[in-house]
Amino acid sequence: MNTSLIHLDMTYNNINDMGLTLYAQSLAQNSTLMSFKVFGNHFGQDCLKLFCGLFEAERQNPWFPDFVVYWVDDHFEMAYLETNIEKETDLGIDIFVCR
Repeated sequence: MNTSLIHLDMTYNNINDMGLTLYAQSLAQNSTLMSFKVFGNHFGQDCLKLFCGLFEAERQNPWFPDFVVYWVDDHFEMAYLETNIEKETDLGIDIFVCR
C-alpha cells in the first residue's frame, strides 16, 4: 500500500479508456495519492464515469487532478484544470513536485 507518494504525472502517455478505468478503480483504494495528472490520454465514457464518482465521494485528503468531469447532453465530458498541490494545501509537510 502506498504511504508516501502524493503526486503522479502520467500526461500524454497514450493511455486508453481501459487503462484509465483501471487507474480510476485503483485510486478509489488509495488514500495517500492526492495529485495526479493524466490529461492528454484517451478518455472514454467508462473511465469518466468512474472519475466523476471518485471526485464526488467523501475522502480524508482532497483530490488535485488536472481535469474536471461534467455531465452534458447525456454523456460525460472533461476539461483541463490547472492545479498546484504545492500552493493549494497546508498539510504541514514540504511538498516538492519535480517537473
